Amino acid sequence: MRAREAFAPPPWLLPRHPVMEDTMADGDDTPEWRPVPGFPNYLVSSDGKVLSLKRRGAPGGIRKTFDHGSGHLHVVLLNGSHNDRHGFMVHHLVLEAFVGPRPQGMECRHLDGNPANNVVSNLAWGTRSENQLDRVSHGTHHEANKTHCPHGHLYDEQNTRHRNGKRHCMTCQRKATRESMKRLKLRRKKVMRQETPQ
Repeated sequence: MRAREAFAPPPWLLPRHPVMEDTMADGDDTPEWRPVPGFPNYLVSSDGKVLSLKRRGAPGGIRKTFDHGSGHLHVVLLNGSHNDRHGFMVHHLVLEAFVGPRPQGMECRHLDGNPANNVVSNLAWGTRSENQLDRVSHGTHHEANKTHCPHGHLYDEQNTRHRNGKRHCMTCQRKATRESMKRLKLRRKKVMRQETPQ
């Protein structure tokens, strides 16, 4: 697969926007802009900004991003008309423009653990397992941060058993085994009573 070439839009297509002027004035840290695959009126930058190009009826400018609560930034792009709206996660647009299409079964990894940091050097395609391991190493995995089981027993060396990549509380397991044995004994007694002739 051939690497995509950098795209420099002609100046008359670019809107005069403060964010664009700031990034272009830096010189060293000028982001690279590439077309959004499938959306010719939009560009995405190597630092995670999405730009709408100037066209008839649209002044152009940096698209507003929003967070649905997970920390990942989303953006809405129009394809021809206002009725044809498409929502995307910004990190997917950056990876597809700069790295290539998403391989089957892969998802986006944020290498620093910050889901709002969509700089291309911070993103990579990876498996679900790699993504979960990243979350554990960054301390953002909800299970890895737990210090007690759902019944309040401490996850420590003596009380924790690791199986299939999960932690299990030994106190809860012993209690469940005792209750299971009690039920089994009661069932056996019931069967014995029914079988004994009166």
